[in-house]
Amino acid sequence: MANFSSFTNEHTVEYILIPHLVKALEAYYETIIPLYFWSTREGGRTALDMMGRKKFKVIAIYPRRPKLDYTSHEHIYVKLNFLLFERAKELLKHRIPVFAGVPLVNCLSNLRMSSKCELFYLKAHGTESVYCLSLKDANIFDDGNIKSVSVSSVQDLIDGLCQSMTWEESTSVIKNIKYTSNHYARFYGDLYKPVYLLIK
Repeated sequence: MANFSSFTNEHTVEYILIPHLVKALEAYYETIIPLYFWSTREGGRTALDMMGRKKFKVIAIYPRRPKLDYTSHEHIYVKLNFLLFERAKELLKHRIPVFAGVPLVNCLSNLRMSSKCELFYLKAHGTESVYCLSLKDANIFDDGNIKSVSVSSVQDLIDGLCQSMTWEESTSVIKNIKYTSNHYARFYGDLYKPVYLLIK
């Protein structure tokens, strides 16, 4: 990736991607709660006590940075790191599907709340990969790593894969993810942290 450059970070992408997805999913669900998980806040005793026995389906979304190679203004690139697939493999064991998304823009000045976003479902046994995305034409991927998904496809995956859990059960899963290939993540926490959506 040495020849690729980024013009934004994942938090900036969150501000575009998460409202885009939440608004679209509101057509299918009564409640959608986006959250950025801290074990001592969202996963702390106060949050657990207040949530009680309420049950939600949970999905995870990784905002990804659009990358450029300066040879074309009609394409961007997105990298899906091996840690994302490792996380997907573990969360899927507990019926929590994992997605990634990127806005289809090639400049900060083009970012809008209405910017089109590309969404991917991360498969459990995927490997680190880079994808070239067209800013003009449809992008459709379905390989051993990812599957391109529309919002209606996300809804199908939520209904087909997710299991309703109490927040205490969900928190236990998130806190106890087992890492197999990266000592840094085991000792210091995620290098990449998703946004979670609690859905019912």
